[in-house]
Amino acid sequence: MIFRAFLLILFFCPQVFAATDWQLSKSKKSKGRIIFSHDQVSDAQYSEGQYSEGQYLEAQNTLLAGIEIQLQPGWHTYWKNPGEIGLAPKSKWSLENNWTAGPILYPTPEKHSVSGKSTLTSFGYSNNVVYLTELRGSQDLKGTLEFNYLVCETLCVPEKLIFNLKLKVGKASEAQRQSSEFERLKKLKAKLPATSLAADLKWLSSKEVSISNLEANDEVFVFSPEKSGIFWTLEPTENKKVLRLHKEFSKLEILVKKPESSLSGELTQTPASASSDSAATEVSFFLALLFAFIGGIILNLMPCVLPVLMLKAHSLVLSSKKAHGTLLATSLGIISSFVLVGVLTGLLRQAGLQIGWGFQFQIPGFLVIINLILFLFALNLFGLFEINLPNRLNQKFSNGGPFLEGVFATILATPCSAPFLGTALTYALTQGWPSLLLFFFMMGLGLATPYLLFLVNPSWVRFLPKPGRWMDRMKRILAYVLLATMLWLTYVLQQQVATSFISIFLVGVFAVFIVIKEFKTWGRILGIAIIASGLTYASSSEAFSNHAISTSAEALFTESDLEERLAKGEKIFLYITADWCLTCKFNEVNVINTKGFKALLKDNNFSLMKVDWTKRDAAVAAFLEKNGRVGIPFAGAFTSERISLLPELLTFEDVKKALLVPRR
Repeated sequence: MIFRAFLLILFFCPQVFAATDWQLSKSKKSKGRIIFSHDQVSDAQYSEGQYSEGQYLEAQNTLLAGIEIQLQPGWHTYWKNPGEIGLAPKSKWSLENNWTAGPILYPTPEKHSVSGKSTLTSFGYSNNVVYLTELRGSQDLKGTLEFNYLVCETLCVPEKLIFNLKLKVGKASEAQRQSSEFERLKKLKAKLPATSLAADLKWLSSKEVSISNLEANDEVFVFSPEKSGIFWTLEPTENKKVLRLHKEFSKLEILVKKPESSLSGELTQTPASASSDSAATEVSFFLALLFAFIGGIILNLMPCVLPVLMLKAHSLVLSSKKAHGTLLATSLGIISSFVLVGVLTGLLRQAGLQIGWGFQFQIPGFLVIINLILFLFALNLFGLFEINLPNRLNQKFSNGGPFLEGVFATILATPCSAPFLGTALTYALTQGWPSLLLFFFMMGLGLATPYLLFLVNPSWVRFLPKPGRWMDRMKRILAYVLLATMLWLTYVLQQQVATSFISIFLVGVFAVFIVIKEFKTWGRILGIAIIASGLTYASSSEAFSNHAISTSAEALFTESDLEERLAKGEKIFLYITADWCLTCKFNEVNVINTKGFKALLKDNNFSLMKVDWTKRDAAVAAFLEKNGRVGIPFAGAFTSERISLLPELLTFEDVKKALLVPRR
């Protein structure tokens, strides 16, 4: 009789519960359940609205739900920024009767180190964690929750728990009835990070955030909806600490874990907040433009461009009467080529590719074409051929020749990185289209400056040496310089394609020589076009792709290798180079490969990490962009505490300053 009465009570009374049953995960390394702050809600209506993360409303019809996960010893799960390894949990609520669920409210995380092939840092929870969520509604609560999370030890296992939810509603006159879990959930809510930290946060620049009043034992956690992982370095200053960000972010959430509490704050970056005043922004913009112009001028002195400048001087001596027209055409060729490079760079970066200065020298087909052009220029200087077109076409080609010289000068300038140029390029690639093209225009204007000076006053040509036999010798010297450049670029090509292709390429070069010797105008043009097309196609085919992995000191780069060594307490001098980068080779001859440099590293307990970027590597491109650079050479002194980056052209004085890293 008593048993029957009990069944009747269960049937007619609302179903109430404070928690769902525990569910064991598939791997059996964790289990989960949902606990509720109330086991009954009122049927009073409510107004829908958005509720900010961390907000807990005491109004009727608001439930606090906790997704409780228990983990076996040694296992952990993750915060919303999982760090270098892991995944943030995801909750998918499917609720009926107009119930709504807010975002996950994360408790303060802990740091975890995962050891294996490399030591990685993650942010999360061990033993037991409760992820809080606010639910709002006025009718019976029905629906499901799908909760996906990752648990890790040395091995990581993805888990999924599905909970069926059902909660009856009481009468409108009755208040929400607190469950047995109410006090526990209230305490967990009270321990959520407070938002009082916001007043202590300030943008110093687009990549720097100051945090005041940090104590020695405070831990800092950073979250951005744009990126997960460790994307910051914390550096001490006199009365605060500064977050150095690896890239620009529009929004950051910063959590400071103190021994007695946790504080959080949010920063949203706008152009106005990223700088203290607009005047400073304008100055930096125009200063970067000046750097672009100066860098372009200095490019004329680089070994890759100097032969073209000497060829132009030679042609001016021969045809001083036509100097005005040829100088203008060459200048326009340079400037328009730079603008075109700017357009291509912008389009490729918009398409999601990480493109920097000199990227075309990582394309085998481009190296094939430029090598053939150098070979033809050299043969022409040796006097082995001249292309005699019909009078009308010959006139047009003569008018277009100086323009093509400007294009050629631009092509040869790209494997060099002059002082000031790296800073200007880095700034330019963070700008919109108008500013980007303006920067490339200023670089072109700088490279064209020597030609424009003679254009302004053509009479200065008289200061050049008079025509004579020296000019024939100069032509032959320049021809040998072009052949040497061709050999160098062939070596660069050999790093990017299979060795068998180099044999085919040399046969193709010899075929070009035969075509030049045995055929006349149109036969030469057609023959060279066919050979160039065939070699370009072959260089990009899978059959001649270079799949070899370098085993030298200049091996394939992974950022995790660098971070693993830094985590072990090593101090690293990182140098990124490429066979096509002449500025890199200049640094290596004058600094990197010298005994004095090696002694400096040894005296300061630094190890050299040399990375070869001759062949395109997305990891290197991403690392450069992350550190605010768009090209090479790249040099920097890295420790677990800070990074000191060096300019493109290295000096021993710069290296000494970078190695003398202050310790905490």
